[in-house]
Amino acid sequence: MRTDTILHQLFLQMPSLLFVLIGRDAEESRNYAFSSVEVKETAFRLDGVLLPKSENGTTYFLELQFQRDPRFYSRLFAEIFVYLRHNASERDWQAVVVFAEAAIDDGIPKQYADLAGRVHRIHIDRLTPEQTVQHPVDILELLVLPSDTELVGAKARAARERAALVRDSSEEDETLKLLIQILTQKFSSLTYKEAFMLLDLNANYPTFEETPFYKELVQRGMEKGMEKGMEKGIEKGVVKGILLTAERMLRQGFKDEVIISITNISLEELADLKRQIAL
Repeated sequence: MRTDTILHQLFLQMPSLLFVLIGRDAEESRNYAFSSVEVKETAFRLDGVLLPKSENGTTYFLELQFQRDPRFYSRLFAEIFVYLRHNASERDWQAVVVFAEAAIDDGIPKQYADLAGRVHRIHIDRLTPEQTVQHPVDILELLVLPSDTELVGAKARAARERAALVRDSSEEDETLKLLIQILTQKFSSLTYKEAFMLLDLNANYPTFEETPFYKELVQRGMEKGMEKGMEKGIEKGVVKGILLTAERMLRQGFKDEVIISITNISLEELADLKRQIAL
């Protein structure tokens, strides 16, 4: 499962999660803007930076780590200090590192001991009750739970219910899309419809034409059609958009049945697409 992609989407859409994890008020996120940053001179990429909207706030650097790396902390501090060099500011800073599990965190090396107080180390497999009572922390736990349908389904339903209570409608939709993505990747045989049923949403299961994926494709097709001044452009744009979605899903590691379930393309079309991108 592409946990790095899902985590980045999660923090991008819900930066309040970072503050929940470090024991701060989630409302503080309203005073921040989240982005990922690349330092081109060194090819470093920071997973996320939350910049305060005022000069008095603290800059937060986010890193997501799902495998052991003996040089992780050296790389982390190098990225941060290169960023600070190129982005002069008198703001204070802190780092938040989210590890999949405590076992892959080797601890801050002694040469960086003076910086330890600036680093919040979060281990998803050891989240405390105080951290898990708020949405959307449940989603983090989904990434490391064993592939037990009943266990994962219960946790996913809890995340969805909290989303309905504490987020606005647009963010609730984004949470649902993330949950569906996690479930269909965690269980390779799970269809799009079965994921809705696992979330107790089987009564609300949309047809493909009602899904956000299709609506987005139709919008793209309409834009293409308007540009050409021909109605045929809409149909061509939708078809092209569907194939682009299928290609993106292939590159992200989705199973064939999941791609077919969401995009409604045929096995033959999927095989042709695989040959075109050499997968």
